[in-house]
Amino acid sequence: MKKLTALVLGMLLAVISCCPVYAAYVPQEETPDYKVSYYAFDCFNMQDENGQKYGYGYDMMQNLSNYMQCTFSYVGYEKSAKECEEMLRNGELDIYTAAKRTPEREQEFTFSKYPAITATTCMNVKRGNTKVIAGDYSTYNGLRVGLLQRHTYNDRFQQFVEEKGFNCEIVYYTTPTELSNALIDGEVDALVDSYIRTPEDEETIENFGETPYYFMARKENQSLINELDNAIDQMNIETPNWRSDLYNLYYGSQNSNERSSRNDPDRKKI
Repeated sequence: MKKLTALVLGMLLAVISCCPVYAAYVPQEETPDYKVSYYAFDCFNMQDENGQKYGYGYDMMQNLSNYMQCTFSYVGYEKSAKECEEMLRNGELDIYTAAKRTPEREQEFTFSKYPAITATTCMNVKRGNTKVIAGDYSTYNGLRVGLLQRHTYNDRFQQFVEEKGFNCEIVYYTTPTELSNALIDGEVDALVDSYIRTPEDEETIENFGETPYYFMARKENQSLINELDNAIDQMNIETPNWRSDLYNLYYGSQNSNERSSRNDPDRKKI
């Protein structure tokens, strides 16, 4: 009897060993990929001749992707900031990374709770200029002041001139490079611009305050903005110095200053 039982068990084991075993099918969730605006902007969105991306904005988004468990595709390096906003509007982008909140935009888009980056609007003169004394508005009389044609602060600067009671000649420039070169070459005595980091060859005589720039998405993507805010919450807890680390890496040295634009990330389109 024992021999028979052993024989039966042996036959069963042989049959079982010959049968393939299949694991239960578990569907895998695809990692979401979001399209992010990536118009060229020095120190914020940059790309080398080999297509390698880097910069404050790029590193920030890569860090956020780890918390959001997603990937980002960076789109629009050959586009302008204005064109990237239109791409967001048309559904070709999911996230615009540095936008100023305006009533008009708030009617159409949704914004993050936390800013991506902050810029400061200043009136600057060339370092070493001893003729213009900060706060002494009599020394502002007769200045040639450079402005960008479509800077959002232009109207407020005109009000500032009227309030302080000095006269100046305003010269408008189309691009940030033209504006900065005008100060360097002596075409203007001062300029009004937005800065993430004040250039070392300039001196601030008036500080008009900071402007935060937020993540922006279409209203139907509010959940995506919520995910971004939650990811920033986690980053703030786990790496509380991440903003200053990125700032020092891309804006905090003379070398980065030499290659950086002095304006805010969203200004090209305003």
